[in-house]
Amino acid sequence: YIVNEGKYINHCTEKYNSDILTNDNIYFKLIAIKDIPKNKEIVCNYDIINNKFPFIDNSKEYYKKC
Repeated sequence: YIVNEGKYINHCTEKYNSDILTNDNIYFKLIAIKDIPKNKEIVCNYDIINNKFPFIDNSKEYYKKC
């Protein structure tokens, strides 16, 4: 799921609105951690996600900081 749908989630260092959870490292859930208004981007902090799940890439120097 992350491989297929993760391409639609953008990176934001400070104003992220989603997170990824799992109980078994097989099935993952994308959750909103705050209300996301209609037509707004779904963004997560790649570095926080990478700390929990090292197989998910962290942010790169050239990524836009927001």
